[in-house]
Amino acid sequence: MSQDIDYTRITQQHVLDAVKKIEDESITLEPSTKFDVVINGKSYPPKEIMRYANLLANGVKEWSLSGGEPTNRYLKAWGFEIVGKDEAPKAVTEYELTGNVFKLGCFWGTGNPNSFYEMIKSRSIVIGVNHKLYRPGDLVIITEGFTVYAIAKVISETTTVTDDPGLEIEFAKYQIEYDDYVNTAQAEWYELEKDDIFEYSERKGICRVNNYHIRNLALNLWKDRFINYWIFQGDPTEFDFGRAVHDDVLYDWTVTAHKDKIKTGDKVILWLTGKRAGCYALARITSPPEEKDNSPDSHLWKNEPKASLKAGIELTHALTGNPLLWQKIKDTNGLEEMKVGHRGTNFSATKKQYKILLNMVEKANQNMSAKIDLFINTILYGPPGTGKTYRLNEYKDEYFTDRGVSISPEDALRNKVPSFPLWKVLAAVIHASKEPIGITELIQHPLVSAKLNPANKTDPYNQIWNSLHSYADDDSTQLDNSLRRSIKLFHKEDKNKWTIAEDKVTELSDIIGQEIIDIATNPLTAPVRDVTSKTRFNFITFHQKYSYEDFIEGIKPVLKDDEFDDVGDGNLQFELKKGIFYNSCLEALRLADYETFNECYSDSVINRNSKFEAAKNLPSKQFALFIDEINRANISAVFGELITLLEDDKRIGEENEMWIELPYSNEKFCVPPNLYVIGTMNTADRSIALLDIALRRRFEFKALYPEYQEGQWWAALLEALNAAIYNWKKNPDFFIGHAFFINKQPADLTRILNTKIIPLLYEYCQNNTDAVKKILSDAGVNTKPTGIKENFQIVAE
Repeated sequence: MSQDIDYTRITQQHVLDAVKKIEDESITLEPSTKFDVVINGKSYPPKEIMRYANLLANGVKEWSLSGGEPTNRYLKAWGFEIVGKDEAPKAVTEYELTGNVFKLGCFWGTGNPNSFYEMIKSRSIVIGVNHKLYRPGDLVIITEGFTVYAIAKVISETTTVTDDPGLEIEFAKYQIEYDDYVNTAQAEWYELEKDDIFEYSERKGICRVNNYHIRNLALNLWKDRFINYWIFQGDPTEFDFGRAVHDDVLYDWTVTAHKDKIKTGDKVILWLTGKRAGCYALARITSPPEEKDNSPDSHLWKNEPKASLKAGIELTHALTGNPLLWQKIKDTNGLEEMKVGHRGTNFSATKKQYKILLNMVEKANQNMSAKIDLFINTILYGPPGTGKTYRLNEYKDEYFTDRGVSISPEDALRNKVPSFPLWKVLAAVIHASKEPIGITELIQHPLVSAKLNPANKTDPYNQIWNSLHSYADDDSTQLDNSLRRSIKLFHKEDKNKWTIAEDKVTELSDIIGQEIIDIATNPLTAPVRDVTSKTRFNFITFHQKYSYEDFIEGIKPVLKDDEFDDVGDGNLQFELKKGIFYNSCLEALRLADYETFNECYSDSVINRNSKFEAAKNLPSKQFALFIDEINRANISAVFGELITLLEDDKRIGEENEMWIELPYSNEKFCVPPNLYVIGTMNTADRSIALLDIALRRRFEFKALYPEYQEGQWWAALLEALNAAIYNWKKNPDFFIGHAFFINKQPADLTRILNTKIIPLLYEYCQNNTDAVKKILSDAGVNTKPTGIKENFQIVAE
């Protein structure tokens, strides 16, 4: 060992920084002969790693110790895995994290807080106390004041400070009081980049992080710390990128460079060259580069692709209709050095560049939705086949679908958690906490919050209390046996804290399912959040038996596999269920930043009006309820007293805002002004004149009648058919629509007439064959008997 070099100055962080340097600079390493060290799931020669770690620590790229144990012992001490050359490294997965996050503040002793920070960083350790013991796999956010500068992962069991004489010297140096209750653990440190540094307003020096947004921010930053960022570039004259996105066949991208560094989870900027050069999508890597002879988009290449090595990708933000053109963004601070426009397919990018483009995309999406050219309450009406449902689908796609957005973690939970009963949710959360937990803490957990029904008359505390005691063991509850379930899952500790009963811990995944356990471990990141589109609508088809209780709210029996899926005593359970109209109003309310109607009602009029005025002016803040066949239900019975609240001037924030109290829940309720109610009705079923007068007064009506498209083979026949129908019925409500013929060939005519048109005419004519025959004859359609004895109907020839 060189006399002027102190190898003891090398820390775990120097090793991690050395790996980053090697990867960033594509440094070629001299391979080892017997052992490799596994860092971040990848194998490296141990001596080479130590040479570069020494370069960073002491300024000299030298390592004089021999290979094998003399070198490996340093790396083992920092928690890195050493494997033989013929061994596969252990899988490195995110499940190594416990999900626990602690805070460690650096205002200790009389020294500069930065001194304490640098001391524990240089030693790659974290400091704790006995009553908050760290475990391997815990994360610790390191703060100075309220600012979080680093995250550390605990990689060893804790020992007391008094067991480490060197650490005692450091504590004495900064006049830090300590005793056997102060402990330390080895940790893998990650210093945050400037753009990732965040604030956590907690004054306690060492504490568990119970703020779930901060907790999940820390977990996500940790998991993403080694993600690479790439630019994948394409030439639109060689590959039809727009068609590939439209047809949903873009699942991989050609790789000609960095093939050994591109890995699953990396993030990608998809860039097209040419006159309209720019960013056309953002994506993630779904599989590392591999040889592929064929891809779903192979037919979209103008020429045979020169390379067959491809990485799997998934679009997270598609921008084909509104790309970020280089001409407009090239002067943006932070994008000046982007490696675009050069010859080649794959280039490295930076996290900053990706985040700048992501922010641009998300900001643009706030204003990308089309201006809604509809009255707030609209009914599309017309005879069969005139495109009413087709028009609804157009409205969904054009006005109420956002593309290239990320669904929020909270929304992802709301979508996921309804399929799990409350007792399973509570069990998963208690299990994930790793220590006894009280009802107040349970209420604050995002998974429980997403599950609790805000309209339930029972307050959240009592809902949880009832569920815990219903599934508690015999020592933990005084609840009558008739109200308890056969599964005795929960156990109450001292101070009203709850745990999983000891005899149920090992079989918990069999009882409640592994999926909900995984979600509870990391609730705000477990569901997939990045999506290519997000819808802002609900859809329902009315029928004759549809009721107020289905549409607004009602008391419904609890079915098996629902809230109490272990009904051992045979007693039927009931609960308050919200209908699709209530839920649609709630979704519109949330787009205006209210979580519940009670929260909105309790807010000041000025705040309420301001929020909804802003929401009304943003297309992306509008929600829709689409009601197909709206005339099939008894409108007065379905809407009840809420028919008045549909009026545009009775909605929240409007001149005559009207709040009512719902009959079952006694909840305050009013219809938000950013909710569109759009229905369809078939005039062959019921004329507009027969519609409920209260409904007619509150809706605008848009007529859709047959379109005789000039030049189409069927146009003249359809017009003749409808003329014959009008001569008989004297009413256009019974016309035949053009949708029966769209995208059909002349050879399909007989089939269309016999399977679509003639059965409809028989319905119109109440099975009067002579009337049907005359309509067809007047339209120039030849007919013949069916050939079935005593079947007096006809078919087209």
